[in-house]
This record gives sequence, C-alpha cells and structure tokens, in this order.
Amino acid sequence: MIFNGLEPWRDNFPKVDFQTPSGLVDLHNNAILEKISFLVADVTLVLGFRYSGDWRKIESSGRPVDLEFGDIANLRITQIDGYDTRSGSTLEGVTRDIQSEESRFIVDVGDVKCEFNTQSVTLRMR
Repeated sequence: MIFNGLEPWRDNFPKVDFQTPSGLVDLHNNAILEKISFLVADVTLVLGFRYSGDWRKIESSGRPVDLEFGDIANLRITQIDGYDTRSGSTLEGVTRDIQSEESRFIVDVGDVKCEFNTQSVTLRMR
C-alpha cells in the first residue's frame, strides 16, 4: 500500500482529517465534495473537493483537492433510496480495512458509499 501526500493509515477508524507535510487537511468540515470520478485508463477513483482552511470561504476562495485511489479493483458504488444531493456533498469518512490482505477501503459520503481494493492513496492539493 502506497500513500502519497499524506501519512499512512494504521487503523480501521474512518478518516476525514488527513495529515500532510503542510499540515492537517479536514475534508469533512472544510470541504465540499464536488465529484466522484472513475478514470478507466488509470483504473483510478477520484474524489474531487473544494477546500479551504476556513470553512466560511469554501465557496468563495476554496481550492481544488483530490483524494485519489489508484489501481483499484472490485469497485462497488451504492446509493440509498431517497438520495439527497446535500447529503452526498459531505465526506463522512474513509475507512481502511487493515485486516484485509487486499487493501480494502470504504468511502462514505452520506447517501453514497464506494467500496474497493486499491494499491495507492494520493492527496493532491492544487
């Protein structure tokens, strides 16, 4: 398992805060999820956020942040009945199943969940 731009995760607890070389990045309180993309050629799942250190400035001066999962397999995306876009714009947590030999992850964005195996996690701040 390779971690790029953030510290490795060593537990099963859902993450919304990510430690980076430049400090803590809170993708729950200080970000809005704008997109979930699957890049076919790279077999990559990308969560695209608008982020600001001050949550009041996300809309006006937030910058793009991508949380990328590379070389994924066994992707499953589920959406609950009664999906609400407001619920789908907040990261509730990313969990790594450290007991799994296959680097299994679960991404919870409220009314949508993504489950998959991956070889890498990258945090890109643009």
